[in-house]
Amino acid sequence: MKNFTSWSFVLCIFHLFTLSSCGNEKQLEICTEILPVRDPSKGTVLRNTKWREGSIIKVGFINGEEVYRQKVRLYAAEWEKHANIKFAFVNNGPADIRVSMNPGSSWSYHGNESLRFSQNMNTGETVAGTNGPSMNFGWFEPSLSEVGFRRVILHEFGHSLGLIHEHQNPTAGIDWNKPKVRAYYRDKNGWDEAKTELNIFKRYDANLTQFTSYDRASIMHYSIPVDHVNNPAHAVAWNTTLSDTDKSFIAFVYPRTPPIREREHSSHHGHQGIGTGGGNRGGDIMREENKK
Repeated sequence: MKNFTSWSFVLCIFHLFTLSSCGNEKQLEICTEILPVRDPSKGTVLRNTKWREGSIIKVGFINGEEVYRQKVRLYAAEWEKHANIKFAFVNNGPADIRVSMNPGSSWSYHGNESLRFSQNMNTGETVAGTNGPSMNFGWFEPSLSEVGFRRVILHEFGHSLGLIHEHQNPTAGIDWNKPKVRAYYRDKNGWDEAKTELNIFKRYDANLTQFTSYDRASIMHYSIPVDHVNNPAHAVAWNTTLSDTDKSFIAFVYPRTPPIREREHSSHHGHQGIGTGGGNRGGDIMREENKK
């Protein structure tokens, strides 16, 4: 994976925490970006992830029960109501997004990176080519609530359109309790300070991303427990639907001017990626997420 210099991959990791504002024990879903070995703050790996407006993006299933496939089709279509793209689910032949349902984590490649990379299902490594999955749902099971299905499917397909995590919005301004957060991820995930900085505290460069003002209601935001911030107002509960800003931003990134058309592989390269949150929403977009 260290040899690749133009891909982004998001991995969801989750741990238990009690959200004080709710008083209910829930699972904290953390999507961890695995980036090439270079300075991620420069945003170079966030480029060229945007699909061409009007694209018909073919989605195929590598495995998974039909009942879960139906849920993916249902909730992925929510993005189509607001963006000038269409997800066409295919039963055979090549697919632009390849969905697996292997137990473990949930993750997705950003935008059209799925045209160039996939995961080796034996090793878990990113490899060039499209022989493996480009998206995975790792916790689909009968006990998962309908809200849980909706949340993770919306989130992962947001990443597949190029959306980044909202807490890394250039204008987020979250007042983190950094010692507490560092200790948490050290103990729970085994992260060193550099990895916590990259995945939690780092905000993307405003000059290299498209974004709107920070949207704490975004589907691309994961929960932030109250003890991870100095200001309780900065805690974030679970978001389970597209926010108004999610809808308006994705409509801005994928405007409805061009007609829907079959995607040509060559047409998807050379387009800037996108990100949500911040003053200009429309630059490098990428986001991801959760478990029940």
